[in-house]
Amino acid sequence: MTVTEQNIEYVLRFFKSWEKGSYNDLRQSYREFLAADVLYQNSGVPDCDGIDAALALIDSVCLLDCMKIQSIRVKLLSICANREHVFTERIDYHYNTAGDAVLVPRICGVMEFRNGKIVRWADYYDPIPMVQALNERTGKP
Repeated sequence: MTVTEQNIEYVLRFFKSWEKGSYNDLRQSYREFLAADVLYQNSGVPDCDGIDAALALIDSVCLLDCMKIQSIRVKLLSICANREHVFTERIDYHYNTAGDAVLVPRICGVMEFRNGKIVRWADYYDPIPMVQALNERTGKP
């Protein structure tokens, strides 16, 4: 298996690990697949330097009382890679503890690898639908 194929397989395993069913499992998958010094970038929010900052970001959204995100299922639309970079087009279904999809962003992303871990992860998406979903759940206009 080539390095490119290994990196694609790694990303697919990472996405699959999000479906395990508990928020602690979701957090653990970040610790398992991301490098300690990962640069995690998302449209519309400041960059996260390091795994602890990345976890703080997902905690800030997923643990909101109006969200209570338990798991994420990825519908992969396309994936391609060139050695240390894996590019994806996907839809991420964020499910709460009741099993409802509370966020469903369409995302294009790139993950960069070093020594078998993700060292840079950048997701590009329109943040407006996510902000609207948060506002609906919190009762804000």
